[in-house]
Amino acid sequence: MLIAAAVFVAAYILLRHTTLGRYLYAVGANPKAARLSGLRTDQIKLFAFVVTGLLVGVAGLILTSLMNAGQPTRAEASS
Repeated sequence: MLIAAAVFVAAYILLRHTTLGRYLYAVGANPKAARLSGLRTDQIKLFAFVVTGLLVGVAGLILTSLMNAGQPTRAEASS
């Protein structure tokens, strides 16, 4: 819960109080108009996908830790 709250607060601050947040809204609403306005839409989309991938990775780690599904001795070399 604490991680989700921290991510929510960080996303809120990023989207509402930074220039990058305005750029993300602009690209999400109308990429063609944002590109014509001089924004680097490819870089902004790449940033959004990278952040999403990182957050999905964190969610996967949390889910794996809750499921007790990892087997740390699975890849041991046999002698």
